Amino acid sequence: MQLEELQDNSNKHILVVEDDPGVRYILTQILRLGHYTVTSADSGTDGLSLLGQDFDLITLDMELTDMDGGEFLDKLTQQSKTKADVGFGVTAPPPVLIITGDPYNVSPAYASELVKGLLCKPFTLREILQAVQTCIDGRDRPNLAFAG
Repeated sequence: MQLEELQDNSNKHILVVEDDPGVRYILTQILRLGHYTVTSADSGTDGLSLLGQDFDLITLDMELTDMDGGEFLDKLTQQSKTKADVGFGVTAPPPVLIITGDPYNVSPAYASELVKGLLCKPFTLREILQAVQTCIDGRDRPNLAFAG
């Protein structure tokens, strides 16, 4: 995949939930190179507070400082159920791409129906853009990319 081959994804909105400022910056820049609209959050709590916006995908670090990825996924699911219970209609939460430095720590969270992919740090520009596109396209879980 060459950058010039990328389609216009400006109508696709991605929420990056990552507590490491360096990784968050790099991930945000890569996604912007892929022509995505990107919003970032530096904690799980901040990420959950942004869910009033319409996101096509959430990239989620599994080891946040304020909660782990499994807890974030539980709260994401609960928030969607609560909105439906109060009469806001049933809104499915966006799909999630897990990004982690420790693939052995994700198996319970990966079982969530929300999780459409798993990418291990460090990742390449090509790996992240392919995984994101696959998740947004709604295909089954992408081939797991274990880089490094």
